[in-house]
This record gives sequence, structure tokens and C-alpha cells, in this order.
Amino acid sequence: MGMWMKLRLKFMFRFKFMFRFKFRFKLKHLLGGAVFVLFFSICGFSGRAEENTVALEDGGLREEIYAQLGKEEGEPLYVEELEEHKGKFRLTGRISIHNGMELDLVRTYCDREDVYEWLVEFAPDLEGWTEEQLEGLGDLEQEVWISGIKDRVVPASVLPYFTGTQELYFDIRDVTGGIPAGTEFPGNVKGVYLDSYASARYHNLLACMQESGVEALTCHVDTGLTTGQVIWLDQVAGMKRLESLHVDDCRIRVRDAAKLTGMKLRVLEGVLDQETDFSFLDAVPSLEKVTGAVTEELDLGPLLEKENLGLRLRFCQEVGEFEEDLYPDGKVVARQEWDDFFGWKEEGEEDGNFLAVYQRLTDEGRKVECLSVRTFLKDGYMQDVRTFLRVTDGRKMTLLNPEDVVDSESMIFGEYQRDGFWLEDINFDGVKDIVLDRGSFGNQGAHYEYGWIWDREQEEYVFCESFAEIANPRADAGHKMIRSSWRNWAASHSWAIYRYQGGEFFCERRMTEEIEVSAAAPEDTEVWRWVEETNENGVFVETKNFTVAHVPGEEDEYPEEYYGFFDEDSYWGEGF
Repeated sequence: MGMWMKLRLKFMFRFKFMFRFKFRFKLKHLLGGAVFVLFFSICGFSGRAEENTVALEDGGLREEIYAQLGKEEGEPLYVEELEEHKGKFRLTGRISIHNGMELDLVRTYCDREDVYEWLVEFAPDLEGWTEEQLEGLGDLEQEVWISGIKDRVVPASVLPYFTGTQELYFDIRDVTGGIPAGTEFPGNVKGVYLDSYASARYHNLLACMQESGVEALTCHVDTGLTTGQVIWLDQVAGMKRLESLHVDDCRIRVRDAAKLTGMKLRVLEGVLDQETDFSFLDAVPSLEKVTGAVTEELDLGPLLEKENLGLRLRFCQEVGEFEEDLYPDGKVVARQEWDDFFGWKEEGEEDGNFLAVYQRLTDEGRKVECLSVRTFLKDGYMQDVRTFLRVTDGRKMTLLNPEDVVDSESMIFGEYQRDGFWLEDINFDGVKDIVLDRGSFGNQGAHYEYGWIWDREQEEYVFCESFAEIANPRADAGHKMIRSSWRNWAASHSWAIYRYQGGEFFCERRMTEEIEVSAAAPEDTEVWRWVEETNENGVFVETKNFTVAHVPGEEDEYPEEYYGFFDEDSYWGEGF
């Protein structure tokens, strides 16, 4: 499953961490405690050293600590109070750090296991940070957002310190200066996200990333800017390990294709127009898939002629987040030769119908295409006419129509920003199957997919009805299972594991965690219950049932059943 699918699932996995409580007490949380207290006393964290108080700038961090101490807003916070609860302040969600002292506090006094994201701010002159505190940035192992306090710039000298995370996100104008001699862009960082991107921004940062180990780069265009932002592939040509480049609504440009030699780029996403130079297709033979919004009539021959190149082409006048903004005045991008090449028109096809999305993937010599045809309604909105799959295997061509096997009203397919379909081995027989995006449903937004499994005997794809019933499916090839997870309500989540047997998927085991509301529990105490059930001959039998009580200011007590339950190599571990 490619980067485009991982991004789509990202929110689901981030949400789960907010309700996953794992106790891993780390000795490094205790290190430097005495030195830190002395530092408070000498330097005066709040400027009131004589009272030994601590002032926290960030509202989220302050609220977390005040809530766990039972303190009211406005009350002073004393160093002694922190010492009494060292290592017991459990942080969750997204936490902001404004200076080195706040980072020291987080590293010394807090349990960071349930933090999924950090926001770290820097002043242009690094005011509020010491060299030792900058070195502490390596302890931030989750995703890190980097922001600038003034003028949206950050010194490039901070970059080598992020040695703990694999993903860096930037919401700045650019970095200033260069990476100091003897240091380098951290090799542990594999993914970089540039927010508020524009053609005139991030030049220095991209230069700092040359020769880095970054494998995925995403540029999200500043929505406040006019359209027409550009990304020059020459700017990233020195990133020899870059495999995935998503440039959002930027036009793809090339100054010198020869500079692209040696790139290992596999996936490229951006906007294709008349000024797009397709010379990069020959300069980067490693390309496996190009995803693009085709905004003008242009020669698509260079793309279409490379039969093994995966494609996802969206035909529209504009690019943006909302579909209704893509076709000003009801105008579409269409050419007669395109229609003839794709061969999507049926006899008696309405003149108002148009091809909105075209996709193509190949596997084992079989070409699989997905075409989404639409039309405009009287009120200016679009409507799906039909979506179908076309499989070409040698001289044999087969049409797979989702409406032949499912209720068309239960399908939400072809959205402008969705991937639509992909090839993936979901029954783990060594042959990739066809998976079609069905859409998200209900208040909880559960996502569903359709699957056509390759039948070796019939030598064709066969629709699997049971796969369509799995919520948020995720194939785990290593354990040959389909993992499922969903949100029941704000404080209740479920997981399930499905196996493929006899041509169908069956639920082997399921688990639910939820918070219990009990009058017997002490005030402000959260009691979480985990219940595991196993399918025994079609009947689910409870196999585990235990609770964990979280009392503010006290160390959590976990039952023996809890330990090892969520380890990465355990039955449930990979699902979290």
C-alpha cells in the first residue's frame, strides 16, 4: 500500500493514540531532576525566583499539569509540586514547547508516551534556548512541527538536533543560514511536510535537505495565495533517497532534466498543464506512479505511452479542496483524442457526460483501469454517472461494474481528492487483488472498501462481499490478516482481526476499550475497561476482561493481563 493510502489512514491512527494508555516508566524522565531544580532557583523560570514559582507559557501544557495537580487557573505553580510528581504528569495529544525551559520541564517531569505531536517554536536568534536544551530536542520521538515566533523564520542550525523523530513538519517562511559545519540534516528523518508552501518559500530549507535521507516530501500550498504556484524538480534533485513527492496544487516544472539523473523517485503528485515538461519521465526511470490534476488541454501522449506507469488523472479547470470549485461555469477539460484513447463512451452516451477521473495500474501483465464518468446537474453540481473497472489481460478484456454487485446508493466513489482504487494482495495468496474505495459513512466516519480477488482457476477477478463489510480495513501481510478498527463513540473504540478462509473473510477476534461511568469511582478518576472476545464456531466468547483506573496525581496500577497485551509483536500490538 503506497504513501497515498498511508496518508489517508493517518488521522485514524492519530485518533487512537488519544485513547491508548500504556505505562512505560522511563528512567530518563528522572535524569537531571536536582540540576533542574537548581536551574529554576538560579535562573528564575518565571522571573520570580524568590517565590520558587514556575510560569508555563503554553495553555495546553499548563492545563494538563494544573488539571493533574487539581489547581485552579491563576494559582501559582511551585517547583516543589513538580518534584513531588516527577515522571507522573501524563501528556496526551499535541503539546507546544515555546522555549528550552519548557522542554526541560517536559523531559524531566512528564510521561510523553501518549503525545502524538509536538509543536516547537524558535525565535530568529534562538532566544530562550541553550546549547544543552537544543540537544534535548533529540528526545522528541513523535511527529514534530517547527514554527517561528517572529517573521516565520527559523535558524537552520536547529535542524541537526532533531535526532529522535522520523517526521518533521514546517509552518514557516524559510530557514535562515545553513547547517553548521560538521553537522547534517538528521538521517533519522524520513518524511518532511512543508505547510503554507509557495514558489518563493522554503528555498534554503530545500537546500539544507540535499543529500539527506528524506524519503517522502509533501508541500501543502498556502490557501491564501493565488493559484499557479510552482515546484521545480531541480530543487529536490539532490535528495537521492526521495521516493515520494506530493506537491499538492503546484505546477510541476523542470529546468534541466539532466540534473534529475540518479533520483529514486517512485511517486509524483502535482498539477499538469501546458508548460509541464514531461522530460522527467525519461530522466527518472524509477517512477512508478504519477498523480496529477490536468487543468488544460495538453498532449498526454508521453504519459499514456508508458504502459507500466501507474496513473491517476483528474480532469478539471481548477484545483482545490472542494469539488464544486473545480469546474468554473461548468467547463471541463476534454479532448476528442483523449475520449477515443480511453474508450469510455457508450453507445447513446449523453453529450453532457465527461470523464472526471482516469486511473491505471498494471500487475503481472494485467492492465487495470478505473474510469469515473460524471455530468452536471441544473444547479451546477456534479453527479456520478457511472464508475467501472476495465481489466485487460492479453486479448481478453473484462468490465467490472460495482453497481452489478452492490447497491449504487451505498457507494461514494470518485471524490476529487481520493485515491479511488489500488492493487493489493488482501487474501495473501501472492497475487494482487483490486481494491476500490467505497467511501466513509455514519457519524463516526467508518471507511469501507470493495475487493475483487484474483481467482487462479477462473483467471479473473471475483467480487468478495464479506470484504466490503469490514470497517477501516488494513492488510497485515506479515501476519496474513485484515486488521479493522473503528470508533464507537468519543471514549470507546473497537478492533477486530479477520482471516480469509473458504473464499470469505471471517472475524477471528475482536476487542473493545471504553471508559466506564461509575458512581463508585473516586472523583476525577477514569476507569477504562478492555474486553476481548474470540470467535468459536460462530459464537463470540469472552476471553479477557480487565480495567485500569487513572487517578490524577497517583501512579497507575495495571493488572498482570495488561503487560505485553499491546507489544508490537503481540496479537493486538500491530493494530495500535
